[in-house]
Amino acid sequence: MIIGEVLIIMMYKSKKVLILFINFVLFFMLNINVSAMEVEDFSCTEDYQEFVAPEYGNYKIELWGAAGGRGRTNYVLDKYGGSGGYTSGEIVLNQNQVLYVYVGGKGKDSASVSRCVGGLGGYNGGAQGGIDGNCDSNPEPGAGGGGATDVRLVGGIWNDTDSL
Repeated sequence: MIIGEVLIIMMYKSKKVLILFINFVLFFMLNINVSAMEVEDFSCTEDYQEFVAPEYGNYKIELWGAAGGRGRTNYVLDKYGGSGGYTSGEIVLNQNQVLYVYVGGKGKDSASVSRCVGGLGGYNGGAQGGIDGNCDSNPEPGAGGGGATDVRLVGGIWNDTDSL
């Protein structure tokens, strides 16, 4: 995965299940619980996005961090950045409760800004790559790091501790 991604899966229970056996011409309704789910997918927009819970219930959240940029050896773009992390968890949300979704952006490749300067970091906190101090004929600046992917109960910028 190159950019970050977030899946929010609503898990709910249905009380009625329709069972139809055509071979036996048998049709009846059972009153049992069956788990079902709806999935909402978020990709990097370089801004936060909102998820509004459609109803009270358990929600599973899966998050993938963004990849780092590519690095250079003797000015050849031949190194690949890390893939970004993965985590998941479950949360109980009330109907109309808002989650603020921040999907990390991929780090930029080394020397994408100028010959000896490291690549810019991806959206949501990715660090800039290091510079090539001697900037010789084959510079090797570092690549930018991938941005974080996170979900918050309060909106705000990534370094605002009230939103984390």
